[in-house]
Amino acid sequence: MHLDIETPDIEGERVRLMDLGATQLSDGLCQEHGANWFLMQDPEGNEFCICDSVDGT
Repeated sequence: MHLDIETPDIEGERVRLMDLGATQLSDGLCQEHGANWFLMQDPEGNEFCICDSVDGT
């Protein structure tokens, strides 16, 4: 399972989650189809994304 966390402030949420133990897997901000996101990993190794938009596809 892969979660996408949608938030208007992806940079602020990235910093907050990293303070809680998450790591950023992407080299930087990813962009595609009008969405921006960071690929992240929680302390247990589960990947998830922090997104500012979800296009529904």
